[in-house]
Amino acid sequence: MSASRLRLLLCALLLGALAVPLRAQDVILEGSIDTRAVRIARDVIETGNYLRIHRDTVLPATFRTEGDLLVVDADVRLEGTVEGRVAVLGGVLYVRPGARVGGTVASVGGEVYPAATAAVAGVVETSPDVRVEVDFEGDTARVRITRVAYGSRFVLPGILGLRVPTYDRVNGLTLAAGPAYLPTRQPEGPRVDAWLSYRTARGAFGGGASARAPLGRGVRLEARAERATFTNERWARGNLVNTLGSLFFANDYRDYWESDRVALTLARYHEEPLIAGEFAFEPRVTVAGMRDRSLRNRDPWSLFGDFDRVNPSVEETEWASASLGAALRWQGTTTAFVADAGVEQALPGGSIELTQWTVDGLWTMEAMWRHTLSVRFRGMGTLGDEPAPPQRRTFIGGPPTLPTFETASFRGDRLAYVRSTYGIPLPQRWALPVLGPPSLGFTHIAGMAWLTGTPMPDWEQNLGGGLFFSLVRAEVWVNPAEDDLDPTFRLGVELPWP
Repeated sequence: MSASRLRLLLCALLLGALAVPLRAQDVILEGSIDTRAVRIARDVIETGNYLRIHRDTVLPATFRTEGDLLVVDADVRLEGTVEGRVAVLGGVLYVRPGARVGGTVASVGGEVYPAATAAVAGVVETSPDVRVEVDFEGDTARVRITRVAYGSRFVLPGILGLRVPTYDRVNGLTLAAGPAYLPTRQPEGPRVDAWLSYRTARGAFGGGASARAPLGRGVRLEARAERATFTNERWARGNLVNTLGSLFFANDYRDYWESDRVALTLARYHEEPLIAGEFAFEPRVTVAGMRDRSLRNRDPWSLFGDFDRVNPSVEETEWASASLGAALRWQGTTTAFVADAGVEQALPGGSIELTQWTVDGLWTMEAMWRHTLSVRFRGMGTLGDEPAPPQRRTFIGGPPTLPTFETASFRGDRLAYVRSTYGIPLPQRWALPVLGPPSLGFTHIAGMAWLTGTPMPDWEQNLGGGLFFSLVRAEVWVNPAEDDLDPTFRLGVELPWP
């Protein structure tokens, strides 16, 4: 026998001693925990077409298995190819550069570290509170999956129970704090929250309570009762960005009203991350009762400038509605799509008649040379000839939507809006501290808002370009319909949607 063949035979014998097919052994998985990673691991075991590794092992670049791989309480470095899935039970898997896993890697109480240049279809993990205990009884591996019980049923969310504060022109600073109660000591189990809030500009208190009950397989029943401030412009400007703009520059690009609201929601959630090729459909139904009232404009303190935009009034009334909606998320290899749609119907007995639909979405993709393309869209409308009440209307115009127009230039209960952005990454050496690496961005915006019963006007457009960082954007905008193309400069904070 030649020396090369002898070395290959020795390698094969060594690998065979470390990784033995399931047909010669048994793996028993115990525990009632039902997550996606656990289900994949159970299916690998039940299918029976796997290679089990229970000792620290290096699987070289020449290693290849057409079936699944099962790592049980071992430290494994994969440099070769696994055509099927990999289940890691309480062990550690390093997927080295150049390695390939054709299926999903499911980690149950273990750790997975894929290299950037490794080919892995996706990684699914259990939550950090999952623990795995392994006992070997001869050739049988008995794996028990448990959860670590948390020490207290009472917890303080956020920082010592303090929720994230907000700042706007009708409330000033809103502070809210309160405890949460976890009957089973598990974060994903039943939960009751209560909080008290205070608005400095109005000297007014608010607050509320919510309860959540998991019904199994991602279905939850949620109840919520509160006195709170609501806005229809959160789709265009989130709480954090609006708070910073209001506090520093008196730039509040949203309208508000207050409501005493009670709601009951039955919803299905896909709580685990998506892998390439998967989608999640999350339907929901909500029944709510409301007592709405107007909020007058205040002039709280701001570092630069004064609040001068009037907050519009709403129809002050009591009414109830039923809403049906769903979220859709899809994850591809280089693309992703997320959308949400819903319809709200006013219930008989109130002073408001309303049937209104909304749709919101974002599509992103990575093109050649790490260029990116994103398309954000939003639509809103009513069914029928009567306009929606003011508390169900919105506007566009101003920096968050159409930067070359005045804030709230176009109002209505019907809206169409599309924003497309193309990004070109710049060299890493141009990165700035805190802000990170920059990129060039070019954006086209088209949209309009109008009222039911009036003709749909022509859409307005804006074109913009500038320098993008992870949180900050410096952009120049023009209105292509104008003859002189008077540019508008904007320096602002930008956070990912939604």
